[in-house]
Amino acid sequence: MILSDVHTHSLYCDGKDSLEDMILSATGKGFEVIGLSGHAYTPIDTSYCIRDTDNYFAEARRLAEKYKDKIKVLVGLEADLYGMIDRKRTDYIIGSVHYLEKRGAYYALDCSAEGFGHCVKAAYGGDALALAEDYFQSVVLMQDVLKPDIIGHFDLITKYNDGRAFFDENDKRYVDSACAALDILLQKGCVLEMNTGAVSRGVKKTAYPSDFILKRIKEKGSTVLLSSDAHSAAAVGFGFENCLHRLESLGFSDVFVFTDKGLIRERI
Repeated sequence: MILSDVHTHSLYCDGKDSLEDMILSATGKGFEVIGLSGHAYTPIDTSYCIRDTDNYFAEARRLAEKYKDKIKVLVGLEADLYGMIDRKRTDYIIGSVHYLEKRGAYYALDCSAEGFGHCVKAAYGGDALALAEDYFQSVVLMQDVLKPDIIGHFDLITKYNDGRAFFDENDKRYVDSACAALDILLQKGCVLEMNTGAVSRGVKKTAYPSDFILKRIKEKGSTVLLSSDAHSAAAVGFGFENCLHRLESLGFSDVFVFTDKGLIRERI
């Protein structure tokens, strides 16, 4: 199977290491493809995104040329629903929803458990399932607006929900809203990632998405793409072997892999 990880973040946004460090980590781990996917400029919150877009692309392309004999370097962006992208400059786009807008205020969903709890209370009167319903509708809207190549961390709102901290993931309202969005995305041919980022950072015990979502993806004849959402060089490719074992236990026989030829399906 081709080793490819196209969801990574560097010092250009909220990562801890340089673009070159990310590439060198990937080559050292035997990866054939590494994707650089800094957070696209997001006017509602400039604290975590690329502010120097021109230099980001220039540096990424320079490094792609420098290391072309060792690894294929793809240059992309992870774009939020409220982000700004220039698709002509990218090899691919990861589309994600990191914020919800309610009555003119924007709430970050994945910065902290306290921040998520504040959103539940302030924007939804304590009804976290109403938040979930809005979130999954926003994921569908994001796909309509951005037309990304990959859907990022589909059930991101479970990041701080281990132990049912905010809502029951088996509740019919939650399952129905997740499955309704998922079915629309799969019908459109969208590719979802299996994202280990929250696990590598010690926030979650298992990678996104939840098993019931994975099972539905399989039932619909699709599969997932493995990604680390690495915010450090050490995290590139984190947990991929565990993900493959989990997928095999659920009956998957292949995964999507992103290469310079686009998305292909490879046997596990």
